[in-house]
Amino acid sequence: MTALASATAPEITIHNGQPATTSLEIARVFERNHRDVLRACRSVDCSDEFNRRNFAPMSSQDDRGRSRTVYWITRDGFTFLAMGFTGAKAAQFKEAYIAAFNRMEASLIGPRPGQVEAVRMARVAEVLGDELLRQVPERRKLIRYRKLGLSVREIRQLMNWGEARVRKDLHLLEACNLIEVTPAVQRMRHRAITSLHPALR
Repeated sequence: MTALASATAPEITIHNGQPATTSLEIARVFERNHRDVLRACRSVDCSDEFNRRNFAPMSSQDDRGRSRTVYWITRDGFTFLAMGFTGAKAAQFKEAYIAAFNRMEASLIGPRPGQVEAVRMARVAEVLGDELLRQVPERRKLIRYRKLGLSVREIRQLMNWGEARVRKDLHLLEACNLIEVTPAVQRMRHRAITSLHPALR
């Protein structure tokens, strides 16, 4: 985001449970007369239903205590309205508004259940991986050899370990995301499983 866009970041607040901004804020950020933004809100070419959901007029008082109309505008309303604003400066402000709406929406929604579980599992894998390396520092060599593309037999010879131990440690390190499982290894495992269980073919 450019310095200009971030310096004039739009104010996004919660209105009726969803992120919204006002016509005053749009006028300020886009450096337009508020009456021009009001005219754009009133004349937006959309269905009545879309208009009701995304442009909510309200009464407000100006600095002199006079009553004036201000619109609450949702993300969809802003997007629809901002399509009519042109120029490089307008494009920067559109980006700033979209980013502000996204931040507000993310703070309202919070992480999705699957995301929480994935983050938790990744953290568990990270902790287990650290513990595996702490217990047996030689496993770092195993990771390096595997990343170099060496086979189990070659690793076994270099490390003076038995084949079963090399395979077991490779599986542990893969489970902790310390070694990437290559497509070739995935295919080999799939062939081995399907040869043992023909129903999985």
